[in-house]
Amino acid sequence: MPLATVIVVAGLTGAGLAVDRFDEDHPRLAHLMYVLDADSGAAHWASEDDAPDEWTARYVTGRRAETKIPLPYRTDPKWSGPAQAVPLEAPRLTVLGSRTAGDAAILELWLRSRRGADVLTLHTDRPVQNVTIAAEDHPPITSTPSYTEDAGAEEWPYELRFYDPPAEGVKVTLRLPVGQALRVGPSDYTVGLEKIPGFTEPPPSVDGSTLHGSGLVVVGRVYQL
Repeated sequence: MPLATVIVVAGLTGAGLAVDRFDEDHPRLAHLMYVLDADSGAAHWASEDDAPDEWTARYVTGRRAETKIPLPYRTDPKWSGPAQAVPLEAPRLTVLGSRTAGDAAILELWLRSRRGADVLTLHTDRPVQNVTIAAEDHPPITSTPSYTEDAGAEEWPYELRFYDPPAEGVKVTLRLPVGQALRVGPSDYTVGLEKIPGFTEPPPSVDGSTLHGSGLVVVGRVYQL
């Protein structure tokens, strides 16, 4: 009986593999994004897929390259490849002022997308105590983030995202412990890779990944404050 069972299971597995193929009705999901570092002017493709398929492999040619700018949704690419740099502007970051209040530092920033991006993001390399966001015709909103136990070990533990940001920008007031330097990484992104040189639509057997970072054009830079 055990031997017969093994034979039956093996036979069913083989039959399953024979019919389990990706096609237009059952497309394979592929993750691909375009990243432009406005500081260096370098661009690359990135993918979170464990094993890129034939289409994705056209863009990601090797294992993950280090990315200086933070990526939205904590994207951690496993593969990357060189891409043509497109003249896209990173968000404008303006320091409006800074002050101390007891053992806290208060940093006031103005953040604006210069390319009318779908989403505007701000990362910091240290956890913040709270943040207040203010935009024209909207009352200020204060948020206190929560962190995991290992947040202090992350390169960019804090991420703030603005969906459909106003063209004139938003005011961000950060409250964080005093006495340490701070790196901030503003970036913005649009959805759709169609206008990026070298991009071709995937075949019918491939569809965009359900991961949030798939299909994004991300432009960012890093400031030392």
